[in-house]
Formats: sequence, C-alpha cells, structure tokens
Amino acid sequence: MADLRAFAPTDEGANLEVKDPGGELLKLEGKQVTIKLASHDSSKWKKSEQAAFNRRVKAAQARQGRVSITAAESENDRISNVVAVTLGWENVIVGGEVLACNPENATAVYREFPFIFEQAENFATNRENFLKGSAAA
Repeated sequence: MADLRAFAPTDEGANLEVKDPGGELLKLEGKQVTIKLASHDSSKWKKSEQAAFNRRVKAAQARQGRVSITAAESENDRISNVVAVTLGWENVIVGGEVLACNPENATAVYREFPFIFEQAENFATNRENFLKGSAAA
C-alpha cells in the first residue's frame, strides 16, 4: 500500500558527485570527490535554521526589537545550514592534505570554494535527491 511516509524527511544522506567549475566531474588523484549530505528537510538543517533565527531574535531584543542582518551574516547562516547537513565526504584534498570531514573543515572548504558550496546547497535543497530510488539516494 502506498504511504506518505515514503516521502518523510530523514537525516539519512545522499551522495553529491562534485563537479569542477567547468561542469566536469571533479576528480583528485584520479578519485571522484563526493559529499554525503542530508536534506534541507532533515532535523539537522532545521536545527541550524532555528539556531540562526534564535540568534537574530536575541540580538533584536537587545536593540528594542529592531531586526538587522548583514549580507555576511546571511551568508554565514547559509554556510552553517550546509555544514550542518554535511555527513561525510570522500577525496577532499586541499594543499596536498586529505581533509577529514568535520564542521571546521567543511566551513573552510565551503568558504574557499564557492562552486562546491553552491553545489552542496543546491543538492541539499532538492528533495528529488533524497527520494528512495533516486540516483543520489
């Protein structure tokens, strides 16, 4: 029997095959660079969004209710959301070093390489990538 739970968000991830800025699959030392991401519907993304919202509310309270957000803060929030759903990666090499996947390294990679950040954000926000039976899931 069909069931809507087949479409329910989970924290399980799907693999993004990273492409270089020219649109070709990105291979380093002959190996495909991949990033395992959870969906923007996941609890990890929601928790990150809520933390950003709560920071803004707290700051607004200190300014008599005036909400203010800079472009840099908005970008930081977007990066934080993607970092929160970055579950792992393979073959990420920077400066000759294979980087472990952790929040600090993910933040640094997404900041230094916008083409990777954009792909990761677009992938995480496309529900089709997380449907059972999709090529990515």
